[in-house]
Amino acid sequence: MFGIKKKQELKYIEVITNDHCNLKCRACSHFANLAKPHIISLKQYESDLKEITKKFLIKQIRIMGGEPLLHPQINNIMQITRHYIKTTEIDLVTNGILLSEQDETFWNTVINCQIKLDISQYPINNEPYEKTYEILRKYGLDYYATKRNYFSGFFNPLGNYDINKTFKNCSITKNILLREGKIYHCSIAPYIRCYNEFFNTNLEIEEGLDIYKNNATEIIKYLSKPIESCKYCTFSKENCTVKINNWELSKQEPDEWYK
Repeated sequence: MFGIKKKQELKYIEVITNDHCNLKCRACSHFANLAKPHIISLKQYESDLKEITKKFLIKQIRIMGGEPLLHPQINNIMQITRHYIKTTEIDLVTNGILLSEQDETFWNTVINCQIKLDISQYPINNEPYEKTYEILRKYGLDYYATKRNYFSGFFNPLGNYDINKTFKNCSITKNILLREGKIYHCSIAPYIRCYNEFFNTNLEIEEGLDIYKNNATEIIKYLSKPIESCKYCTFSKENCTVKINNWELSKQEPDEWYK
């Protein structure tokens, strides 16, 4: 008797709910400070989760935006995710500003679906965070809270880097992203289009790989090789140009990811 073939494993994946954000951080790696408001439909989101979990055993999944709390059906998003991801850790990644405004239904969904909140706390008014942490203590919820006091300049629109060297040394290629039926190496690849639209540029856009038209082996092969968009990123031993600067709000300048 033949054994059941095991699914291939994805250790980590980010699933996008919407592109825009309520906080426009300088050098956002999702380019949410430039993005037009866009919501992923529940139908699309569920179809994508169903398809990707057919092909892969997912070890960790993060629900992300933009800011996912801007999705009007975020409770349904959490329920759908847990329906298809039975035992794996599910993190909801948020800047936390809108958490204190959520109603009891939201908190009950977090509890029932065993969602872990991953809060990025930026150096702004502490009042919404204080209210949020009080609520979290009230419900006895498990969460991450990380103070984000810096941003990284990593993206050079000149696109003059060796894609193989960049890919080899990239720190974010394991941050695989799923958005509207396409899978990407990272958040930068699909969101270069936001940069193009905002600044009227013509940088190389990565189309991603269709998860419906490709099997697990083809997807893994695609993710294991560099893409043309890698030429815009400064992750290499030769370049060493990733800059760490104090966090601040974006001025929406074309070189803020690099200078």
